[in-house]
Amino acid sequence: MALRQRHLELGRTGNFSKTMAEPLISVVVPCWNAGATISVQLGAIAEQVRATPVEIIVLDDCSDDDTASVAARWVDTHPGTAVSVLRSPQRGGPNRSRNVGALVARGQWIVFVDGDDLVLPGWLDAMVECLRTASDSTIVTGIVVNPDGTRSISPTVNGVPTAYGGNMAISRHALLSSGGFDESTLRGGTETEFVLRAQRSHGFDVVVCERAAIDYRYPTQDSPFGQRVRRELQRAKGQAYLAHRLREDDTAKGAEAPRHRSSTTLRASLGRLRVALATNRSSTVVIRVTTRWVRRLWYLWFRVTRPHPRLADPATAGTYTVVRRAAHLDVPSEPT
Repeated sequence: MALRQRHLELGRTGNFSKTMAEPLISVVVPCWNAGATISVQLGAIAEQVRATPVEIIVLDDCSDDDTASVAARWVDTHPGTAVSVLRSPQRGGPNRSRNVGALVARGQWIVFVDGDDLVLPGWLDAMVECLRTASDSTIVTGIVVNPDGTRSISPTVNGVPTAYGGNMAISRHALLSSGGFDESTLRGGTETEFVLRAQRSHGFDVVVCERAAIDYRYPTQDSPFGQRVRRELQRAKGQAYLAHRLREDDTAKGAEAPRHRSSTTLRASLGRLRVALATNRSSTVVIRVTTRWVRRLWYLWFRVTRPHPRLADPATAGTYTVVRRAAHLDVPSEPT
């Protein structure tokens, strides 16, 4: 199947499995340190659940804050909504949460949103309508509304379309049969590797559902310097890993792999630091320069070590603690 990105018209009819005993849609909500936002996100999703059978699965990635307990309190005050809350015993990254959510889900379709974003009115109906025309090998991605009000469609990588991990849907069967998400990194386009692999190796296509919009919340620049550095270093590692995986894939297919180049030299980096110190912008530039070099070093490390992808593992679901359980959730209540 040729790689392509399609924009679907809403309102068409299609065939869905309509077994009322099972949810049609499983909304999987990975979150980490989202105690301040998860209740608002759950409320926004629940408001849109009407005739369509929907379950919601919240996966707390071993947060440092009270994300799991906040989500549990929300569930306790909304007994009519099918919501499960699971907590990981250790940090595994958003892709592990996505994989575990898919493994325990019962829906025909998995829809991924993040716990620190906000689905906008009409989001679920738009997703359902797009899924009615989607094939089993289609990845549906929605629109992101940025803090400045602009609307973004997922970008392309080397001409291949991608999808937003915080606003995308896919058949549960197709996701798991293609291996699921790679759990190797915590940040830096974590979902991109799967979307590209699904198209290149499994014949998927990507569909843009323009009316399925979320309010995307950037990490604040006012966060402590140490947190900003940690976040950007994790992102640099993820970007380097993605570049490595793309090169590995191109090499395996016999194509000429793109070289990993950077215009940043040591002299240029030192020059930027001197300017930054003179203009009171030292923290931002230090982070930027450091992450560029860290990204290059990680890429070289991955070139040497050639790590294998860490894909969905059913055993991982058994390590999660079920904080709140919706009916028929098939996962142990205690870690095994």
